[in-house]
Amino acid sequence: NSQTLYRTNDGLRMTETHTALHRYFTASVPSLSREERDVVAAALDMLAAACKDNETSQQQLLAVPGFPSRLLGLLEIRVKGQGRQLRSSCLALLYEISLTEAGRAALVEKMDLVRLITALFPLMKSTSSYNSTAAALLNNLALEKRTKILLRDKIDETILPAFENLLKSNQTSVNIVGVACSTATNLAADVKIRNKMAARSSLWQAVTLLVESTNKSGLTRILSDVLGLLVNMSTGVETSYLQSVCQTVTSTLNDVLIKSQQTLSEADEKGKTTEQGDTTANCDSEAGTQQEGQGKTTSLEREIITRALVVLSNILPVNSVSAMFMSERNRAERILEFAKNTESSMYKPALKCLTALTQSSHEVRVLVVDSKALSTLLNRLTDTDEAVVGNAALCLSHLTKDGESDRDSGSGSKQTLGARVCSRLTKTNIIQKLLTLARDGRKTALQGNCAILLGKLAQGDSRHLERLRELNGIQILHDCMKHVNY
Repeated sequence: NSQTLYRTNDGLRMTETHTALHRYFTASVPSLSREERDVVAAALDMLAAACKDNETSQQQLLAVPGFPSRLLGLLEIRVKGQGRQLRSSCLALLYEISLTEAGRAALVEKMDLVRLITALFPLMKSTSSYNSTAAALLNNLALEKRTKILLRDKIDETILPAFENLLKSNQTSVNIVGVACSTATNLAADVKIRNKMAARSSLWQAVTLLVESTNKSGLTRILSDVLGLLVNMSTGVETSYLQSVCQTVTSTLNDVLIKSQQTLSEADEKGKTTEQGDTTANCDSEAGTQQEGQGKTTSLEREIITRALVVLSNILPVNSVSAMFMSERNRAERILEFAKNTESSMYKPALKCLTALTQSSHEVRVLVVDSKALSTLLNRLTDTDEAVVGNAALCLSHLTKDGESDRDSGSGSKQTLGARVCSRLTKTNIIQKLLTLARDGRKTALQGNCAILLGKLAQGDSRHLERLRELNGIQILHDCMKHVNY
């Protein structure tokens, strides 16, 4: 075909073999006339056509001596007018190459990756039509595993500061911001890069401001992308980084939960109204379209809530200031409500949040008991996800060990909250459930949490101790206590 003919006739090396084109291509851009710049741009467009869906041509082009470096030089030029056309043609060529796996690998191998990515950020801030091409190219590069490996030791020098500037810039379009955040999320899949991101307070600040602005503006798709970045930044990183996260992050995430929860409630009300209303044949189609739109909205809002809860579930267990903030009644009630949700993607992180709050706050423990949430926690003990089961057991342990005075008992003496919880649980089969989990659980953390709860129940009410003995559970409890860190 034409691409093969072009390649076999040395067309990919024309910037090296053609005398005039070589001179234009290697000269400084400001020294070129408009016509000469046109020639260079046309040559780049021709090379892009030659490389379209052709991995062999892509690899051979980037193997031309000096060619990758010259492309970088064209991206970095700051010449108005015709300089934009050169950048546009250069970006189009690089983007075309990045669409194939072999092309991406060649780009990562042959080009100065840090220099390339650093050059792309200013182009993404531009109002020119090529800003989306620059963003898409960056996103494609981030998909390469080797990209992450090469950036591990250098990303915090120039790339992360450039990313922060992009997020803070008023010139950046919201769509570009969304793509940039998705790119950063891909890079954050690497644990070393993720930790370097989490260590930067300036990045937390920039991303949090973006969460706040997109939440207020109702840009839900972009908001979800930004929250996705926060999920990766907060998952599996050093505890000290999360301990230093400021309360503003928690407050902003709480605002996201408030607004998204309100949107879901309004969508549910509209859905009920549509179902109850009379429809004619003509209205059926309109109602169906409306319900489809509402379905997309509610799906996105659920995704936003889930991601906000995951970030909070990573922060609250290790950040006492944030936990104290979220322990205030209306905020804790909201977390409890999500923990009661029927969707596992939502109740799993919410339960982890609730467990962190009940560990430090007597008021939250009282709230859980008075809100009749004990049954919810008991149900979570039968969940198929051991992380959910472990947090449910740990949360119940926090309730049973609460030694603060609760309210007058029937005898007129003060009863602790822990004693009241233990007494209520005597009417359930919790001891049998916990013994089964402690014996059969695959994770030592789960076995340890179940052992702690069994011990608290046995201490808190003699009826639990009797039941434990009836089920021959003393030895199981003894074996499981090996998994408990004192």
